[in-house]
Amino acid sequence: MAQPAGPRDDSGEPGRDGQPHTLRLEGGATVRGRAVVIATGASYRRIGVDAIEALVGRGVNYGAATSVARDLRDREVYVVGGGNSAGQAAVHLARFAKSVTICIRRESLASTMSAYLIREVEANPVIASPRGVLAVDALVQVQNR
Repeated sequence: MAQPAGPRDDSGEPGRDGQPHTLRLEGGATVRGRAVVIATGASYRRIGVDAIEALVGRGVNYGAATSVARDLRDREVYVVGGGNSAGQAAVHLARFAKSVTICIRRESLASTMSAYLIREVEANPVIASPRGVLAVDALVQVQNR
């Protein structure tokens, strides 16, 4: 069975005076580079609504604003969540979508979103952010083509 080649807790030392950084991996291997990019993946809190989860990859996406934005041109888009990721997604999607609605449970974005991002969201006429919204179900509209 393959063992992970990830870094240990005490696994690196920064390069000094223009020298490369050193990263020690489990098993003793050492890599050096001028830049170290740690790409450990992303984990999203799932909504937990069966009808919504059944549509993941078929119109419902987690963290895919960049990759699906062009496919949403001139469509109505809903972003569930009120944190910075949701705000950034909404701002990006607003460049393509007919409308973007950020669905948030709280009464204010201020407790979960940065002030600069709230200003950007509120200044964008394409974005709406009704408060006290909870995603509880999903309906599928079938279009005959």
